[in-house]
Amino acid sequence: MSPLAVIPNAHSTSPITSLWILWIRYTGRENETLLKLHQKLGSTIRLGPAEISIVDIKRGVKQIYGAKFAKHESYNRFRNHNGTPTLFTMLPSDLHQKRQRMVANLLSQSYLQRSLDLKFFMRQIIFERLLPMIEDNLNRDEPLNMAEVNDAVTVDMITGYCFGEFAGTNLLQDVGLRREFLAYHHEERSYGFWLQKLPFLTSIATTLGFRIVPNASGWLDRWFLRSCEAARLGSQGQSPVLRPVIYDHFATRFIKEHGHGSQNSLAMVAELHDHCVAGYETTGQMLTLMMQALSCCKDVQQNLRREIHSLPSCPFFEGNSGAPDIPAPATLAGQPLLHAILIETLRLRDRGPLPRVTPSPSVHIAGLPPLPSGIRVSAASFVLHHDCHVFPSPNTWNPMRWLQGIGASEKNGEMGQSFLAFGSGSRPCVGRDLALYEMGAVLAAIYANYETSLVEKQETCVEDFSGKRVKRLEVTFSKIGRL
Repeated sequence: MSPLAVIPNAHSTSPITSLWILWIRYTGRENETLLKLHQKLGSTIRLGPAEISIVDIKRGVKQIYGAKFAKHESYNRFRNHNGTPTLFTMLPSDLHQKRQRMVANLLSQSYLQRSLDLKFFMRQIIFERLLPMIEDNLNRDEPLNMAEVNDAVTVDMITGYCFGEFAGTNLLQDVGLRREFLAYHHEERSYGFWLQKLPFLTSIATTLGFRIVPNASGWLDRWFLRSCEAARLGSQGQSPVLRPVIYDHFATRFIKEHGHGSQNSLAMVAELHDHCVAGYETTGQMLTLMMQALSCCKDVQQNLRREIHSLPSCPFFEGNSGAPDIPAPATLAGQPLLHAILIETLRLRDRGPLPRVTPSPSVHIAGLPPLPSGIRVSAASFVLHHDCHVFPSPNTWNPMRWLQGIGASEKNGEMGQSFLAFGSGSRPCVGRDLALYEMGAVLAAIYANYETSLVEKQETCVEDFSGKRVKRLEVTFSKIGRL
């Protein structure tokens, strides 16, 4: 008898086939389905013949995301450039740790805090591109589609930091490239089910001439190849504040480990491509969801404005008087309400489970009998983030929940343990500090200078962040003075 037989079945067919859970994933109902099943059946459920879901923080989640559990093969679907493995897609933990050491320091808050390059790019993008665009639309009394604008600003930020000013994008001002770049990116991501859940079938169909997934990745692969070459040429003789920071860092490390010529190898290009996608895919959508919520909650918006205006380095923009300073990463991270808005929105965002595989020869977890190697296990962050015992009224966007008794409340500690937006254990998101800084800086600059409102008769969905990607968010701006 299978050791999984003692686990409650998510569906009557779960012990014999994975077809049920594949259908749930294909129809985009995985998060909501897992939430209902865990509420009904408990912290551990069986999804397929060799797959389980565990949401027991103390006895399961921490162990699943420890070093012994490798990533599941479904991560291969995220590989680009002919399936080249990267930091995010490397399955064995030892290979991941080696590659992680290449980049961890570069993305740490201490490095970001003293980076003149990052300060330059952030000021340029926010005060020379983003806010002038908002001012122009304000003067013409027209709303802005901030879903598209937020995607553009985050692409510009990460590609500028990665490839330098001249090799990075300028999607905010180049409307044609903006729409082409984002269209290819969203098209590629929209077919993720086939690549991640049914890679073998997708490969067979492609071999036989039936392309299930459009070749959007080809356009993006070529763009990143060109950007790497432009960064290589641009890094020779440029001033320190214009250099391609992430490119130069990786080039130095690849040359040290693999010799000259490796700085533009497919492995390095794929790694840079992966870092850029990770740097803009989530942050742009998160900014859109935060602006959506803040535009409907004017009291929170007003309190955020007061917090930002109290900063010595308040990013108040007066047009002809020059660009103000961007508050440093540590400064923004220390603003209680701003930080609460960031993590509350991250808590509510739609995210699927991050699967791992049980190690050899067997493992004890969550009080279960020994599980053999090769069992797919995961903890659904959506389920943990919607646990009403930890997060009262879990579907409500309420950043104030994070401000009640910080540092002293046992409840806040429980919320912190259940918060998995950046992963957990030995392989968390290495770009966490950069992502929080980018989002915090954009929010600080916008709400230091404007009040935002949603266009009338527009669906807001403030109570529901679990739906499909927000593709359009029409926002109007009103200029405000110093408080």
